[in-house]
Amino acid sequence: MKTLTEIVDEIHKNDLTGATKSRISSIANALITRVGDSLKGGNDVRLNNLGTFSLKHRDARMGRNPATGEQVQITAKTSIKFKATKSLADAVA
Repeated sequence: MKTLTEIVDEIHKNDLTGATKSRISSIANALITRVGDSLKGGNDVRLNNLGTFSLKHRDARMGRNPATGEQVQITAKTSIKFKATKSLADAVA
């Protein structure tokens, strides 16, 4: 797994932008913040050639503890869903 820091280093090393590491890192963090803000505001985010981020709500439900078989209440949850574009999926296939 690569970290954001490693990706920033690679972009800087390959001189893909001519920007400093600090500037590349600031841009990446701003992108992540804006995606989060948009999702929080109820909007999906589509990034061309990458994919679409959206929220998925899961209602509360009953489940079972696998160790004891006891029924437990599983709380409602909202999570982030990501759907890759065809071009990204084809690039890793």
